[in-house]
Amino acid sequence: MPEADRSRLSHTSLWRWLQKAGQRLQVRSGLFAAIRASAALTSDATGIVICGARQGVLVVVDALTRVVYSFRRITEETGEQVLKHFDDLKTQGLNLSTVKALVTDRHGAYQYVREVGLWWAELQHCVFHLWRNLGGLWARYEKRWGEAKVKHLQGLVHQVWDASSMEQAQRALQQLKREFGQIKVVRFVGDTFAGATLHLRGVVLGLPRTSGVAEWVFRRYKPRYRQLQCFMSEAGSDAFNALWRVYVNFQRYQERYERKRKYPYAGKCPLEIAHTDLLGVTWLDVAEV
Repeated sequence: MPEADRSRLSHTSLWRWLQKAGQRLQVRSGLFAAIRASAALTSDATGIVICGARQGVLVVVDALTRVVYSFRRITEETGEQVLKHFDDLKTQGLNLSTVKALVTDRHGAYQYVREVGLWWAELQHCVFHLWRNLGGLWARYEKRWGEAKVKHLQGLVHQVWDASSMEQAQRALQQLKREFGQIKVVRFVGDTFAGATLHLRGVVLGLPRTSGVAEWVFRRYKPRYRQLQCFMSEAGSDAFNALWRVYVNFQRYQERYERKRKYPYAGKCPLEIAHTDLLGVTWLDVAEV
């Protein structure tokens, strides 16, 4: 083979290709802004490590179509920083006036965003995070009452958060209060009742009981990020995140069929769920790889 036709590869070749593609995509920050947002968005942040320092990555994703609109690094999960990302999305052309619900983990930053930037939207609490908030209490109760009573308490909480109607949820909450009084778990379920049952009030058609959409994005992102963490700088992380946002919007759900479980998005990617005709275009085409 002639020397001119030889491809010179090293252990950093793939990383350099990813970085160049990510840098090109950073310029196109409003790439998906033209896709109409549904009536519900979800937002969350996760921790990453850059040069030994812990920072965060914020995601803003459609809770129904699962299109990722923003996936960017933040230094701290504060109301001001999160609101800036929502303001950037509006500047890029995303219409947020259709949003009726913001699904969050109850972090104070999102309460601030709703009050200042999305005052017309209602907050829905992600039940995944609600259960996680109660995680430290079960062992304490079990030591005091025994396993059987704690299982019964957990079952009553399930009845509130998994109710199929508002009437059923209210009855379950009253039963929880009658049987266990005002212990910490009961107060927590009562305080979060409005946010945990927003989907039962018909505010947004098709809004699920909980939204693990942000966790779905992070669950795939973090293992890949860890593999490349040794290369990460702030600029490198930003380029990788820009590329990841494009990739995850083109990533199709697994097509599966089970008798007792439905997979409504089987075989489709978020852009297709949002009724976007891809015309054969892939994420590699968009990234110009």
